[in-house]
Amino acid sequence: MSTELEVALKDIEIIAAYLGKTDMTEIIKLDLNLLLKLRSKYYDGANFDASDELALWSSMANILSELGTDLAHIKQYIGLSPNFAFGKKQLYKKILQQHMKVFGISACLWVFFILIVQSYYLIGNDVVSKNNVLFKQRNDMKIDLLKKINLLKRMQVSINENIDYRKINNSIDLLDEQFDANREILMQWNLIWRFGIPFTPKFSIYDNAVYYEKQENAKNQLIKSNLILERALKESRNIYFLNNISAKYILSLIEDYILPILYGSLGAFIKVLRDIYQQYNSHNLIKRSYWYCNLQIFLGGITAMSSKLIFFETLVISDNNHLTFFVLAFLVGYNLDSFFNYLENMLNKMIKK
Repeated sequence: MSTELEVALKDIEIIAAYLGKTDMTEIIKLDLNLLLKLRSKYYDGANFDASDELALWSSMANILSELGTDLAHIKQYIGLSPNFAFGKKQLYKKILQQHMKVFGISACLWVFFILIVQSYYLIGNDVVSKNNVLFKQRNDMKIDLLKKINLLKRMQVSINENIDYRKINNSIDLLDEQFDANREILMQWNLIWRFGIPFTPKFSIYDNAVYYEKQENAKNQLIKSNLILERALKESRNIYFLNNISAKYILSLIEDYILPILYGSLGAFIKVLRDIYQQYNSHNLIKRSYWYCNLQIFLGGITAMSSKLIFFETLVISDNNHLTFFVLAFLVGYNLDSFFNYLENMLNKMIKK
């Protein structure tokens, strides 16, 4: 007898143990009974000819085909099954507890990390929006103030005693305070992703040359002081625009890439925990499932990020459109199969056209 046949005869016991934990169809029962009879015939020393060997291989193939699995899967499952009589119950429980603990803690940390990034994104987005509005309002108010001053001068009216002038001036002072407060928050917001390194004012070689030339040609101390004040104002505005523009780029990066990856991975995490729970209840949890779970989490994040590029034109644009993309990323990560089926259908339609 061949070595393969001897190994197959030993595997019949493993297949029988596996089938004992599942609901067997009539076809599987018939094939299993035949396998057990052939096994007994072989070990009893009866005449085991080529037709018996053919029947054994055929029955085993029918069982595996009916189950939709392979022998390696069954062996791995039996090796970890809590009810199998090879003393693996404690090992199974230990491995299960370790993996459930790892996935559970990882999911909690992932949710916490998403909350941090989402809060960081919302704060930055709100501060940038308010700064842009305050900056425009303040400039518009200053233009109105200059117009008012010119009008009062032509009318030869005292500027400081005019009520409209004082109202506009007070409004500008209030906007300045609000703008300075929001600008400070924006600078602190940027310090987080810059790891505590603040922006420094940047001027072109031409601007520096003009400034130093004016300083050298200044005739008195008052002119020099005015130049210094003008330079300080330019530095302040330069730092503000550096912070504002860089914040917009970081917000776009977070919205388009980082948050979709995080939400997609979160959806995959939830799907993984649900699958582990279902496989455990059905006694079909094997070590190979964990490798699949890790791959699913990684694939969920990457796929969710790319989904925005695919669905960008099809989604309804609204004031809260970024929330729509985050929900989409979560759903794509949770149900990868539907997303891939959608891509395949879309590709088939394109090929047919």
